[in-house]
This record gives sequence, C-alpha cells and structure tokens, in this order.
Amino acid sequence: MSGDDVYLLPSDVEKEFSGLTIERLARWRWEKRGPVYSRLGRQVLYQRADLKAFLRENRVLPLR
Repeated sequence: MSGDDVYLLPSDVEKEFSGLTIERLARWRWEKRGPVYSRLGRQVLYQRADLKAFLRENRVLPLR
C-alpha cells in the first residue's frame, strides 16, 4: 500500500491533519458533509488520499 492508500482512524486523522479534530469529523458525519469515509461495522475509517482531496477542494484563496 502506498501512503495515500492507508486508512486512518479519526484519532490518527487528528494527529496528522491540523484542525481536523475527532469532534469536528463526527459532527460533519452527522451533518452529512466533510471528507469521504468508510465504515467497517461501527468503526469509521478515512483514507489519507480522501482527506488530502477534501482539504485541497476546500482551499480559500484570499482576494488581494
């Protein structure tokens, strides 16, 4: 598996991606928004590539 194919638990996402807390991810799942995720039973998993894509798609370019 390459680095972007790795699946992360919400606690691992919080450690690796600044600003993406466990609570924020849970709220987004409840609101049906945020990064794509998978479920394996009750376990929630995020693929690193999906997290990077979500952050890239939600960039804000300030006006100058």
